[in-house]
Amino acid sequence: MRAVELKLKKVSPGEKEAALSRYDEDGYVLARALFGALPKYESSEPSMKLFFPELVRAIDVGAESKRIAAVNFAAAEPVKTGDDPSTEEVARKKKAPPTTVRMTPR
Repeated sequence: MRAVELKLKKVSPGEKEAALSRYDEDGYVLARALFGALPKYESSEPSMKLFFPELVRAIDVGAESKRIAAVNFAAAEPVKTGDDPSTEEVARKKKAPPTTVRMTPR
């Protein structure tokens, strides 16, 4: 999806490279390989449903493994535990209806 979205944006080469690097750092390591294979899909006739297996088979596993080995992945966000009061969700209480009913004389 990220590769297709980037292709549809039609960004400059510098922006494309920055986006693909950001995807690598975030763990979307196949976005670059799929982005590179999209021009072949654009020139073919079958739908993505039929072309997808060929798209995946076209990925050079050896080259991608070497490239991924050099990727500096972004640090994961720390997991917040329930012991930390800053993570506690506070429920808003609804305004209670009045407890007394005013009676009008008959």
